[in-house]
Amino acid sequence: KVNPYEIAYNEDLLVKLFEFKEDYSLYDRLLEKGIRIKTVIPCDITPVYNFIKDNFSRGWADEALPAMMNGTCYIAVKGKEVVAFGCAEATAKAYIGPCGTAVEARGMGLYRALSQRCYRHLIEQGYRYAIVGMAAPTVLQIHKDLGDAMVIKNCRGAYNNLLVRERYHY
Repeated sequence: KVNPYEIAYNEDLLVKLFEFKEDYSLYDRLLEKGIRIKTVIPCDITPVYNFIKDNFSRGWADEALPAMMNGTCYIAVKGKEVVAFGCAEATAKAYIGPCGTAVEARGMGLYRALSQRCYRHLIEQGYRYAIVGMAAPTVLQIHKDLGDAMVIKNCRGAYNNLLVRERYHY
């Protein structure tokens, strides 16, 4: 399992949504592989929650729950199996994340597709900037490509005052 709260990425990203150019062909390429992006609806909550908990952490599943309930959690589905997820406004207003892809599904552009969908939600809500909390170095370039993201140094934004920090060893 991966627990982002313990990895201690200290940098949030500020994304210029007005620089975002959506790559619609990415969705088509995923559909050719049998993967579709969909919004989590109430009857999806338990399997999505369990996917996040089982592949990442209970903390991330808990953090994603508000987005699942308000329609701002998006999933990549192959058949009826969840293979990735991404949330907008789960942690705080204008935030993107948590987002994650199952190990066996990495390298197909799912994180990029779900990030695009989250950006689209924020743009539709009138935001000009987005915050990606505790961004892993592996996703920094994706956000730079999508929305000319910049690092906010030594900033953990909404994550400074967590009540619980789970510890996992891998």
